Amino acid sequence: MLVNDAEAIKSRNEDLKRILQDEFGSEARIVELHSEETEDQDGDPILRIWVVFEAEDNRLDPNKVAAVVGPLRDHIKQITNGLDRFPILSFMIPEEVGLASS
Repeated sequence: MLVNDAEAIKSRNEDLKRILQDEFGSEARIVELHSEETEDQDGDPILRIWVVFEAEDNRLDPNKVAAVVGPLRDHIKQITNGLDRFPILSFMIPEEVGLASS
């Protein structure tokens, strides 16, 4: 199971951010990322991930969005000793969360 202490969460978020940035490359810049261990409505373990990004026209390629689940899921399995905690992703632009730069 994932550890929920502040340092472990910070490290997990940095790793997830790096993986997503690698997957999206120059198409988008991952500005901020937060994650939370929880369960879905059926009680199955999930990792809810909120991603703040910047991209041209504030859009991401839907094929790339779908493709990032695999690498994230593999990484989550590694850090949880094989626990299959499915990543649930929410993407938003800075303006949607009040992070717009002046």
